Amino acid sequence: MKPQLLIPSILCLIFSCQFALAVYAPLVLSSTKLIRGFTKNIENPRPNPFPLSRAEILIRKLVKKCSSDAYILINQPGLTYDDFKVNDHKIFFNLQSKLNEDSVVTSFPYVENGISFEKITKQILSACEDIEVIRINVEDEEELREGHQLPRYKDTKPRVIILNLPKLPTHGDIEYRNKMIHENDKYIRKVLQRIPSPYLSFIFTSLDTTINDEAFLSNHPKNMGVPLSSFKKISRTFDPMSWLTNDERRLKEEPIFREIDFTVAKNDDNIQRKNKYEQWMEDLKNEENEIRLISPEFYSENKGLVAVLGLVFVGFLMYIAIITVRSIVLELKTLLWKRSVKAQKSKQKKNK
Repeated sequence: MKPQLLIPSILCLIFSCQFALAVYAPLVLSSTKLIRGFTKNIENPRPNPFPLSRAEILIRKLVKKCSSDAYILINQPGLTYDDFKVNDHKIFFNLQSKLNEDSVVTSFPYVENGISFEKITKQILSACEDIEVIRINVEDEEELREGHQLPRYKDTKPRVIILNLPKLPTHGDIEYRNKMIHENDKYIRKVLQRIPSPYLSFIFTSLDTTINDEAFLSNHPKNMGVPLSSFKKISRTFDPMSWLTNDERRLKEEPIFREIDFTVAKNDDNIQRKNKYEQWMEDLKNEENEIRLISPEFYSENKGLVAVLGLVFVGFLMYIAIITVRSIVLELKTLLWKRSVKAQKSKQKKNK
């Protein structure tokens, strides 16, 4: 090869390898309140991956009117579209349950890398007045269980909540990865329970998905054949949350979330509708309805009080045990004394 052709060939090889190794994460955008024209400007079939520049336009449209009381930016490192695909889209139950109430939901299986939560936060701060930023970084399973850094509300001003969850594992089996997804989803539920307003906007994606995450699920039976990421165009049915995004009311831009009017009698409009999502929750019924004397959140915030109460309870049990033992011993002594007296009387009668 001629020297003058060597450098271009090497550069071509480098860039082609980078393109081949590019891994794209899914993206979900939602708003409780209706945003007119939000989804109609998204072409179908959508480009794959969805261009970063267009994604940023949608995000700006999502936040520019400051129509939500909380903007939740969720980073689930390691997340891929295959996580939804191999589980028949039945993951992140709590998040999907909340999104089912939203009037705007759109999702993409693959989006070009480069989404910046810092940039989005600056856009929200410029659009909204008197808004607070809360950053939550959860490192591991222990912090998930303890409710680490859950937001505290002392007023009703809007919030930007940036939530960085633990990275999904690429070791073990798919059941362990799904277990971590479920633990992260339960933490999302805990965050949502702390927010006093129903008017929310979500930006849900992964800022750190690698080739290892994609390779981990590549041999799953549902991923056999030509990978979805190989196609230039994809159908909207391949959305990570297609059952939400393809709802006819959302496609027609009809408001789904309805405010409850407490000044009128309860009617059909004030009753939250049921949906097929409830069937998905059947598998989690036992776990989610588990009755606990002390919740993990209460324990993490009141460890000292729980320890004192535990010592008092143990002391009470010991006191009851001592009283019971003393009573039993006394009864035994009384019984033995009665038997002894009876035996002596019987002996005296025989001697007479």
